[in-house]
Amino acid sequence: MGENISIKNIIIDVVKSVLPLTIVMFLLQLIFVGINLNSFLILIFGSIITMIGFIIFMIGVENSLIMLGE
Repeated sequence: MGENISIKNIIIDVVKSVLPLTIVMFLLQLIFVGINLNSFLILIFGSIITMIGFIIFMIGVENSLIMLGE
């Protein structure tokens, strides 16, 4: 159960850090370039892939640092 709580916290932290950047990128693209459906889907897909990669990275870092500390 403890692992699920830490993974849940990692997911929340990653979403909190990536989501504002995604919103800013969306607004900049909307204001300066104009956005179509294809560009929007690419932006969302890239953000989701980035979050998944960052979550996997943070889980690995947490597990390796905990093992080094013990």
